[in-house]
Amino acid sequence: FLASLILASKFMQDRCYSNRAWAKLSGLSPREIGRCERALGEALEWRLWVGKLPAAQSNLGRSLTKSK
Repeated sequence: FLASLILASKFMQDRCYSNRAWAKLSGLSPREIGRCERALGEALEWRLWVGKLPAAQSNLGRSLTKSK
């Protein structure tokens, strides 16, 4: 699960946490964070883009970001 969160964060944000920061948050070593991230990326063949969302999900995302 953590590798998914890290990859999604790095894919979607221009400025993201370093592996060292993720290591402090998770209790894992930065090296283990990197290994998990690479393993998941390779399993997904680095295809991180999901595609266009259905209209209902897209509208939900917009309403959530407006409420912040």
